Amino acid sequence: MNYPKVPVKKKPQEFDGKVSWKAYQAQYELLAEQNGWDDKQCAVQLATSLKGAAMEVLSQLTGKERSSYMSLVKVLERRAYPGASPDLLAMLSRDQFVDALDNTQLKIQVKQSQPATLQEALARALELESYVRSSLPNCRMESSSGFKARKG
Repeated sequence: MNYPKVPVKKKPQEFDGKVSWKAYQAQYELLAEQNGWDDKQCAVQLATSLKGAAMEVLSQLTGKERSSYMSLVKVLERRAYPGASPDLLAMLSRDQFVDALDNTQLKIQVKQSQPATLQEALARALELESYVRSSLPNCRMESSSGFKARKG
């Protein structure tokens, strides 16, 4: 049974690097999903929850990268797994993205496409989601804004 998402009036816990990054990320992404945060909101909330040594990763990023959730995740993973090769980190990022997809069918289809990179997984997820949205019976063309999906 699907229940409507009700935003949680709670900020993410602070992250100082003393707890497991994967455990913190799992909790953080649950909160982000429940609140309906977009990529920029996720980035801002994550950046402002960093404390101590974990906050130092912000200095490794450009202003644009600081506004990207995936850029923050990549640099935090490099810090969490300092001995890991770039290939392993890329694989972890890809797998975490796919595992975080909230639609089971979408998750299965993205996994079946066997994306080699995070970018390929994202592109496949967006493509599949657009197919689903465009096939919904309550989609219509609006003259001023182009194609728009409407929720039932």
